Amino acid sequence: MGDITNISLVGGEFWICALIGAVAIRTSPNSVSKRVSFFIVNLLFLALLFTPLPIITFGVIFFLLNFAKDRLYVLLASILGVLFVAHKRPDLVQSLQSSLPAIFDAMHVELLNPILAMLGLSYLMLRVIELAVAVFEKRHPAPGIIDAVNYLVPFHMIAMGPIQSFDDFNKEKDVVDEPLSFDEALKAVERIARGLFKKFVVAYFIDSLLLTGFQSDGWYLFFEIQVFAFWIYLDFSAYMDVVIGVGRLMGVSTPENFNRPYLSRNITVFWERWHITLSMFIRRNIFVPIQLYVARKARDKNSLLP
Repeated sequence: MGDITNISLVGGEFWICALIGAVAIRTSPNSVSKRVSFFIVNLLFLALLFTPLPIITFGVIFFLLNFAKDRLYVLLASILGVLFVAHKRPDLVQSLQSSLPAIFDAMHVELLNPILAMLGLSYLMLRVIELAVAVFEKRHPAPGIIDAVNYLVPFHMIAMGPIQSFDDFNKEKDVVDEPLSFDEALKAVERIARGLFKKFVVAYFIDSLLLTGFQSDGWYLFFEIQVFAFWIYLDFSAYMDVVIGVGRLMGVSTPENFNRPYLSRNITVFWERWHITLSMFIRRNIFVPIQLYVARKARDKNSLLP
C-alpha cells in the first residue's frame, strides 16, 4: 500500500485495474453502464492503493462534490490549495507551528500528514481547479458523483497523466461505445510496449550508465545536464505512452501530452509540444483570464476604443 506519488508501472494494482477496466468497460451494453464500470474500476484502484484514512478523505471530497454548486466548488478548490501548499512547503508549516504552537497542538496537525500526502498532488489539484472554474463560470452544471470521480481520479492517469479540460471531458465522458477491434487492440498494446521499452530499457540504461545525480564536475557535468534532459523526456513520455495505450484498450478518451518537443524550432513551440495539457491549462485558466481582464480595464480607461 502507498499513495499516488508511489504508483509504479510495475505495481500490480495498476495492471489489475487496466485488465478489469478493458474487459468491464468494453463489454458493457451502453454508455451509462460503461461510465459506471469505469467509476467502479477507479474506486477499486483507490481501494487497492490506499490506506483507510486517505480513502475516507476521498469519500468526503466526492460526497461534497456530489452536492456542490457554483461557489462551493471554488471553496473546495481553495481548501485543497491551502493543503497543497502546506504539503509542498513543509518549512512554512513548521515556521507557523513554531510561532503558534498552542493552535497547532490543538489542531493535531500531525494527523493530517497522510491526508496531505494524498491531497498534495499537482495532478489532482489542477483538475480540481479546472472543475471549479468550469462550474463557477456556469459552463457546466456540477457533476454527479460518478462523473466527478471519473474526471478527478481516472486510475490510469492519476499518477502522471494529462490534465484533461473539463469541457473536453464533458464532450467525451461517454466512453467509446464500439467493441474493441483487433487492429485497435494491437495499436494500444504496441503503444504500451513502446512506453515500457522507453522506461525500463532505454531510460534505465541511460540512468545506470550515464547519470551520476549531478555529482560530476567539469565537462562531464555539462554532458550530464544534456543527457538528463533527454532522460526526463523518455521517463515522462514512457508513462504517457502506457497511459494512452491503456485508455485505448478501455475506450476512455486520454489526450496526448507530447508531440516530439525536442524537434521544435524554438522555445515557444517547444513549450506547446512539451506537456501539452499543462500549457493548455495555463492558457485557459491564467493567461486568457488575465488578458481579458487587462483588455477590459484598458477599454474602460479609454472610452474611445471600440
